Amino acid sequence: MPVTTSTGNMPAGMVELLRTRHRFCRQVQYGRPQPFTSQMQGVSMRLVGESDDVINRVAAEAGVEASFARSVVADLRHVIDRFVADDVTVVLGPLLFRREEEPVFPAVTRRFTTADWQEPYGLKTLSSEGLAAELGLDPDVLEQYPIVFGTHVLATLFELRGLDWEDPRGDAVDAVFRAWRDTFKPQGGSLGRPYWSSHVGLEKDFEQWLKQNFQVLEEHGYPIQLVQEQRRFKSGGVADMVCRVTQDASPMRKGDWLLIENKATAVDMPALEQLSRYVAALELELDGEGAAVHGLLLADGITVTLEQALHEKGFGYASLSQLGYRDHLYRQHRLTTEADASVGSVPAVTATPAPTEAQDQSMARTPSAPGPWAIDGVQYVDRRAANRALARSLGNYSKDQWARAQRRVGLRKA
Repeated sequence: MPVTTSTGNMPAGMVELLRTRHRFCRQVQYGRPQPFTSQMQGVSMRLVGESDDVINRVAAEAGVEASFARSVVADLRHVIDRFVADDVTVVLGPLLFRREEEPVFPAVTRRFTTADWQEPYGLKTLSSEGLAAELGLDPDVLEQYPIVFGTHVLATLFELRGLDWEDPRGDAVDAVFRAWRDTFKPQGGSLGRPYWSSHVGLEKDFEQWLKQNFQVLEEHGYPIQLVQEQRRFKSGGVADMVCRVTQDASPMRKGDWLLIENKATAVDMPALEQLSRYVAALELELDGEGAAVHGLLLADGITVTLEQALHEKGFGYASLSQLGYRDHLYRQHRLTTEADASVGSVPAVTATPAPTEAQDQSMARTPSAPGPWAIDGVQYVDRRAANRALARSLGNYSKDQWARAQRRVGLRKA
């Protein structure tokens, strides 16, 4: 369950939510969330809504109507869940979402002073390279284990609602953001109320969406054609998708096979064991053909241990959030609800001072900022996907080789 930590200089009372087993509603062992099921064109997404009591408290604190507060909070929760499901560490005091064994947040707690924690800009809005230098880490570590702070979350919320930093309506959104965040503060020595992430629903619904949007895999470095679904092996087990590679994309070559295993939850090492079995089974059944068999895991988040093991095995990975599935589900949900950005009265507000150009660019920079970057002839629009493709292309490499390769393709400044 969530635990209070006092690592390094981390503010007292910050609640750490380790994203290994206790992320989804059905897996949290205490308290009762306020879930509701949103039906969208036959697809069921398990969203987690706030109680009327929480919304009324937030609305009163922010000085807005409850309907407007509910709309903003729903968008905010989607932003957080999207980051978390993409294995991004989210620091939103008093909430902290991170994976066990990721190395960046411990470095943050060692470096940040009390003033750094209290300052909304400063170190929190540095570029990945700038923050890496401050933390004494290699830039590629932050690429692999990205971290966002409250300012990044707020900037992404603004983007989702079509606002910029000079829009007067942003003050009301900011007020709701801060009031909602404060509802998680510890009360009377307790940890404060827990947070539950929304669940993406059923695996079969994701697979149906993926078949209709198969081009997203090519955008993430997998130029493939679906050959067979639910491939049953003589040795036992059923693979979700078996595909043929349509063009070279190192380490894959045209004519190779790609086996895809889909998961609608966050997963750990058993997913690798399953994928490995299916890849071995397909290799055995295709014995003599001469084409290689590769593996790809698609899931709603993975542990650090699994991420490292997949890399060592030579298998690929992409999150459902990274592929755009969570955005798709949430867009469909918003179409079915009456509460949106236009609902509820917004009090007259005065625009806050716009951030400096450097701050604005830094806050707009997310771990999946668009490129594109060309790796082995394939264009990638997602930075993390490009880094993963580059790692696959290089195979075994030294730290210097990795830095030179990133500079060569434009993933790191020269």
